[in-house]
Amino acid sequence: MKENQNCTPTAPKLNVAPKKASKAPPRKRGRVIRKKSAKRRNLLFDPAEVLTGLQQAINCDFKQAQHVYCLNDSTTLYGFNRQVNELGKKFKDPNITSNDCEQKAYAKFLGVNARMADINLKLREELDFDETRCPTNLPRNKKIHLRARQLIAEVLGELDEEEWFTLCRHGTGTSLGVPFKDTSLEAKSRFPLTATKRAEPWFDRYLTFDATLKASLSKHNGGTESVFPLERYRRVPGSRATTVDKTNEIDRFICIEPTVNMHLQQGLMLLIYVKLRDIGLDVGVLPDLHRLMAQVSSITLLKATVDWASASDCVARELLRRQLPTKWFNRIDALRCTHTEINGELVELHMISSMGNATTFPLELLIFWTYAVAIYMTDHTSSNSLFATSEDKKSCSVFGDDCIVPTPMAESYMAFMEGLGFIVNREKSFFDTQMRFRESCGGDFLDGYDVRPHHVRAPASTKLSALEPWLYIQLNALIPRYIKYFGRTSYVYEKQLFAYISKVFARYNLTLKIVPPDFPDDAGLIAHEDVHRLVASYRFKMSGIDRDRHGRVYFKYCSFRYKSVQQEWNEDLRFATQLRKLLEESKDPTDPLDWESGRNARNLDYIEGLGRKLKHVYRERKNGGYVVAKSSTAHWTVPVVDRKRCYR
Repeated sequence: MKENQNCTPTAPKLNVAPKKASKAPPRKRGRVIRKKSAKRRNLLFDPAEVLTGLQQAINCDFKQAQHVYCLNDSTTLYGFNRQVNELGKKFKDPNITSNDCEQKAYAKFLGVNARMADINLKLREELDFDETRCPTNLPRNKKIHLRARQLIAEVLGELDEEEWFTLCRHGTGTSLGVPFKDTSLEAKSRFPLTATKRAEPWFDRYLTFDATLKASLSKHNGGTESVFPLERYRRVPGSRATTVDKTNEIDRFICIEPTVNMHLQQGLMLLIYVKLRDIGLDVGVLPDLHRLMAQVSSITLLKATVDWASASDCVARELLRRQLPTKWFNRIDALRCTHTEINGELVELHMISSMGNATTFPLELLIFWTYAVAIYMTDHTSSNSLFATSEDKKSCSVFGDDCIVPTPMAESYMAFMEGLGFIVNREKSFFDTQMRFRESCGGDFLDGYDVRPHHVRAPASTKLSALEPWLYIQLNALIPRYIKYFGRTSYVYEKQLFAYISKVFARYNLTLKIVPPDFPDDAGLIAHEDVHRLVASYRFKMSGIDRDRHGRVYFKYCSFRYKSVQQEWNEDLRFATQLRKLLEESKDPTDPLDWESGRNARNLDYIEGLGRKLKHVYRERKNGGYVVAKSSTAHWTVPVVDRKRCYR
């Protein structure tokens, strides 16, 4: 009992300045006249202190479980240890303003880029052959290259320009000349558009294809339908490098592409996805399939999982020049950035594209998969045919840089791909026939048992309003793991984690909000079958949940909102965009690649109504924060909670 008390973490203290003694306000006619106080300073919290408390609580719970339950199961202990040791692996303290992680990312990228220059020279000689068939005496490496080339040609086929232009669109992220705070269609259509020299003629050609968009762009920028503005491009030498948070040791390197380049790259990306889907590699279902395959392989050991380091930066330009169909390579090469700006200095890029280019992910998926199948054909079949059978194609699966291949060929596959310039991540590649562990697409399995730990990431801000949603994220992620580790019956009782979080809630006078299962993790505590036990055991102060006589449930939740501002809304641009979607749907009504809007436009009345409904309403991505919102639903069975016992 004493040990349990010593393990109890304390709630962090609120960072509030001490109150100063003030004089009594003057009185006039029996009333107290108070001076107008200054605007209250936002209250802050220290996420590092909260993380320390979470780590201490989880460590105590796991130690107590090993002592009380005498746990000796290797899989359970492995999951315990990983959760304790890796809880704060990806936490980057927002209070520490250091550019060490950023500079490490830049240095790592520059090292990989210099290496790719040598790889291009090597591949130029290695791929210099003109064989179109696969004779018996052909060296193994050339057989693999030929079969991979044939499979790539089979997947991509001929590049249909109309099909490509139909899929072109603006993404939701930022681009050169378009700041993060406003990435609307109107902002990305405002002249001059950033573009590289080689991309400009292709956008002109695209506007010839989409006459409706061309007319709307002209009017949006002060022209007319017949007179198109001449100053429509701002030519840039390339992209601009930046970083995003990855771990507490290093950031992730990305490049911000020019607006015109990104618009055309999006079309090529979606077109490659359609081609991959047609041969069985559907990017919409591959992550779930890979997790299932990793789980099964951790038991059978028939498949190996291979991961790569800096895979996005290691697709050599020379490799694609020789292996891709000519028309495909010319379009991809014309839209890529040959240089990127790092710390004010232009650096020549020796890979085909970097992270930030829309074509990077599908291209690396295509290369990893085709070469995996080609190696399998060469090493496990005696046929000299260049064409892969359906069995050959099903032997390997790839999603990005997550590769699943037969265990016997894992070593040869990694060795061959290293010769093409890729770098194997030995720490995350598992092909051992003794250790029953496999990892792919966020799924970690030991002997079929899920041992993936939860990683706490930094909150959106250190404002007090962000504390509650951040705690919900941790609760919703850790509760399923506690059920798995401690059992469905006993996971809720005498656990330091829940006791600590309840103390944080009480310290800051927060009310626990319970939300339906389809709500995001930061909205509130996701309702599960016995949430009443958790709430009652640790005496959380609950937010009210009401039900009317018709059975409709009313509740509160946390929502992140940007400040609403008056923003330009161009009905012509929106009409042209939706009209192109209709054209896309008419060609393939089953196409699920409507990722931009999430809803399909079925008629022109809807398109016109869209502009009227949303005119001048836009949320600028600036000065945002969490607020408490209200919602209701008629499709939620509210868990039974004794609210009287939950209030302090």
